[in-house]
Amino acid sequence: KKLAYTSLVRSKLEYASAIWDPSQLYLSLSLEAVQNRAARFIVADFSRNSSVSSIKQQLNLTSLDKRRLVARLLLFHRFIHNFPSDIPPFSRSSVTFPRFDHRFKVNRFECRTNIYSKSFFCKSAIDWNSLPSQIADITDHSLFHRSLTN
Repeated sequence: KKLAYTSLVRSKLEYASAIWDPSQLYLSLSLEAVQNRAARFIVADFSRNSSVSSIKQQLNLTSLDKRRLVARLLLFHRFIHNFPSDIPPFSRSSVTFPRFDHRFKVNRFECRTNIYSKSFFCKSAIDWNSLPSQIADITDHSLFHRSLTN
């Protein structure tokens, strides 16, 4: 049942999730509700007294919000490490504090509207800049993925 969920249902829920990450809470909650119902279905425990969080932990199902964050950072990592640093949207920050920042810090985007501030570039730049330097300095994509998920 878990294999069917992860391959058939969750793959549909996560299609283009690196780009489309809902900013409205009700959309995130409705996506997470699908995973909660699937977790109850997998273990055949439909009791309202059982905790769906413990069921998901038992099944090693991470939250979809966390998976979308990892997908966004993985895509942003490819942009940062596979393109020249002088590409306009990803200009490196000229102001860095070595004690707090990593060397791949990017300039924050000027987001004048609420919709744009919740877009891929703005959200990912903020999340990217908040990464610890030992993770952001990793250039190998698979190693970066492993360090994010641990």
